[in-house]
Amino acid sequence: MRMKRKTMVLAGLHWFILILCHIVMCSYSLRHHHRNHPSTPLLSAASSSSGTSGSEEGDELSDSSALDIPSASMTSSLNSNSSPNDNSFVTDLLNDDETMLIPQMKVKPGHELRLKCDLNNTYGRIMWLLNSKPIRTDNGRYAIQGPTLNRAIEGRLTINNVLPEDNGIWQCHETKFDGKEHISKPIWVVVMAPPRAVHLEFDGRRLSPSSTPSTRVTYREKDNISIQCVVEGGNPPPRIEWFMNSKNITNSSHLVTDYLDDDKVYLTRSSLLIPNVSRTEHNKSVVCIVDHELLPTASNQDSTYLRAAAYFNIEYPPSFVISRIPGFGYPIREGIAMALKCDIDANPWSPPTWVKDGGDPPPVAASVDGYLNFTNVERNHTGWYKCSVSHHLGKYSSVGYYLNVRYEPTIVHEPPSRVEASIGDKVELKCEADGRPSPGLCWSRIGYGGSLTSVGSGQDLILENILYQEAGPYRCVAQNRLGLEERRAQTRDVQVVVTGRPVVYPTNRTIMGYTGQPLSLSVEMCANPMPDKSYWIFGNTALKPGGKHRNKYIAKKLTLTGTDSPDCYLAVLTIQNLSSEDGGEYMFVVRNNRGIHEGTILLNITQASYSVSTSTSSSSSRAYSLMSLPSTLIGQLMTLIIFLRVTHTLITSSTHSSTSMEIVIITLSIILSLFGSVLRSTLPENITDPHPLQNPYNPLVSRISKKFSFQQLTYNYINNFNFGIMNMHPKNH
Repeated sequence: MRMKRKTMVLAGLHWFILILCHIVMCSYSLRHHHRNHPSTPLLSAASSSSGTSGSEEGDELSDSSALDIPSASMTSSLNSNSSPNDNSFVTDLLNDDETMLIPQMKVKPGHELRLKCDLNNTYGRIMWLLNSKPIRTDNGRYAIQGPTLNRAIEGRLTINNVLPEDNGIWQCHETKFDGKEHISKPIWVVVMAPPRAVHLEFDGRRLSPSSTPSTRVTYREKDNISIQCVVEGGNPPPRIEWFMNSKNITNSSHLVTDYLDDDKVYLTRSSLLIPNVSRTEHNKSVVCIVDHELLPTASNQDSTYLRAAAYFNIEYPPSFVISRIPGFGYPIREGIAMALKCDIDANPWSPPTWVKDGGDPPPVAASVDGYLNFTNVERNHTGWYKCSVSHHLGKYSSVGYYLNVRYEPTIVHEPPSRVEASIGDKVELKCEADGRPSPGLCWSRIGYGGSLTSVGSGQDLILENILYQEAGPYRCVAQNRLGLEERRAQTRDVQVVVTGRPVVYPTNRTIMGYTGQPLSLSVEMCANPMPDKSYWIFGNTALKPGGKHRNKYIAKKLTLTGTDSPDCYLAVLTIQNLSSEDGGEYMFVVRNNRGIHEGTILLNITQASYSVSTSTSSSSSRAYSLMSLPSTLIGQLMTLIIFLRVTHTLITSSTHSSTSMEIVIITLSIILSLFGSVLRSTLPENITDPHPLQNPYNPLVSRISKKFSFQQLTYNYINNFNFGIMNMHPKNH
C-alpha cells in the first residue's frame, strides 16, 4: 500500500516537472521572440489568437461589414507607456490609403455596446485597449465581465452610453500568471455621427456662408473651373454626389477623406473639374448632395437633405443672328413693309446698334430690342446693314446683310426721236435704264403692224455703213423680273432716216429666157429723197416706169418692196413673146438730187425646144420620141453611145484616181450638153419638158454622179448648157 502511494507521488511529481519545464521553455521562447522581433500587441494578436471578435447576440448596431485599414498602421509600435494624449496612431491608421480588412461595428451615441474578448481559456489578467491604450474601468461606463462558475474568465467589455471618444480600434489583452501576454484580433468600433455642414469652394474660394442655392459664380467662356464640395463631420465618411442640373456627373469627381481625431469625425472633400467651360453651361446649377446613414435619403428634388448648390454665370462675347420679315427668299419690292431683326446672344447682354454701308446711321430708327422697321421700303434703302455691340469684353459686329430692294425698270436716258444719216454712215443709238435687278436692254425695229424684230442687245445700238433697208422706227425695251412677275419699260420710238443718192439692186444680174415665152426683169431701187428720173434702157429704147413700148415691153410703176423699209421700191419690166433679138443688157437708171445710180441685167435668149401639154391627171406624162430624130443625128448618137460605153468602163474600174474620174464626168457633161442642144433644135414644139422620173437620160447621169459624188457638178454643167434634164433631183434615184 505504501509502495503504491509512493509510486503515485513519483508519477505526479514527474508530470509536475514536465509541465513546469514546458512552461519555462515557452516563457523563454516567447521572451526571446519579443526581444528579437518587437511588434505591437495588435499585430501579435492578429497572428497568434484564434476565434472571432464581436459582440454577443443581442448587441445593438452590430455590423459585420469591414473597413479598410492601412497596413502601415499595423507595423507601428504600440507602447503601453505611450502618452494617453498621443492619437497619431489612430489618425494615421484612418487616413492612410493602404488598407487591410478589419471587422467593423457601428453604434449610435448613447447606446450600449458589448465587445467579446476573442481569446480562448482566459485565466490571466484581462484588460481592454482602445487605439493601443488601456482603458480605465473606474469611470462607470466600462465594465469587464468577471469569472463564472466552472468556466474561465470571459473578459467581455460592456460600454454604457457610447460616446464619440469610444470610436476607434478595440482589442482584448490578457496577461497570464506566468507572464505570457495574448491580444485579440482588432475590432473597429464606429461611433456614428451625422455630417454637420457642407459648402462649395470654387478655385479655392469658399462661397460666403450667407450664400443661398441661387448664388451665382462668374467665369468666362473657355475657363477651367475647379469645384470642391467640403463636408464637415460625419462618421463613417459620407458619400457625395454631383449634379449639373438633373444630370449626374459624379463619375467625373474625386473623393478625399481626412479623419479628425480630436472630433472623432471625418472632413470629406469631393473635387470636380470642368475644363473649357462653354456658354451652354450658363445659368446651369451645380449641386453636391451629401448621403449618410444618419441623414434622410438623398433626393435631387428634396430640400431637406444636406446639399450645397450654385449657378454658373458664364460671360461670353456676343454672337449675332440677323433675321428678316418677310423671311429670306421672298423678294423685297419697293413699297412693301419689312423689318430687319438683330438677335444677340451675349453675357452680359448689350443693346445692338445698326449701321448702314460701313458706318452711316440706318434710314429708319432702331428699336431697343434690335428691330429696323421699314413701313414703306424705298429703293434708296438698298445697301449693306450690320449689327454691332459694345461689350465689356470688346467691340463686336455681325456679318453684313445686303438689303436688295427690287423695283421695276425705268428709262433714265431717252434716245432722240429722230436720227438722220447719209447712206453708208455710222449710226449710234443709246438708251439707259435703272432697275433692280438690273434690267436687260433690247433694241428692236418696228415693222408693219407694230411687230418687233430684235436687232441688238445692250445700251448701244450701232449700225455700221447704214443702208436704206435699215431706215425706219426703232425702240429700246428694258426688262427685269420681280419675283415671278415680269416688268418692262420702253423708250419712245426713234425714227431713223437714211438719205443719199439712189441705189439699185438687180434681183438677178444674169437671166435666161426662151424664145416665144414671156419674161419679167426686176430690180429693187432705194432712194431718199425720191428719184426725179428713172428709166429702163435697152437697145436704143428708154422706157419710164408705167410706160409701154410696142405692147411688147411693159414697165410697171414703182411699188414698195413690201419690206419694212419705207424708201425701197420695186421696178419691173415685162417682155412679151421673147425673141432672139431681145437678148442683151437691160439697165435701170435712177436719179435724185443726191446722185445717180444704175443696175444692169444680162438677158440670154435660147431657142425654145419644147412645148407644154397639160393633162387632167395630177402628174404630167412626158417622154422623148427618139424616132423623130433626123437621120443626120444617127452618127452623133452612135458616137455618143460608144463614148458612154468607154466612160462606163472607166467608172466601174477601181484603178483610176478620183481626179481622172472628175475629168471624165466633166467631158461627158459637155458632150451631153451639146447633144441636148442638137436634140432640142430638132424636136417638135409640142414635145413637153420631160419629167425627171421619166427622162431616159436621168439614169445615166445619176449613175455617174452617184459613183463619184460629183452629182452637183453634173447639175451645174447641165444647167449652164440648158440640158433638158436640168430638173433632175438626186433623191429620186
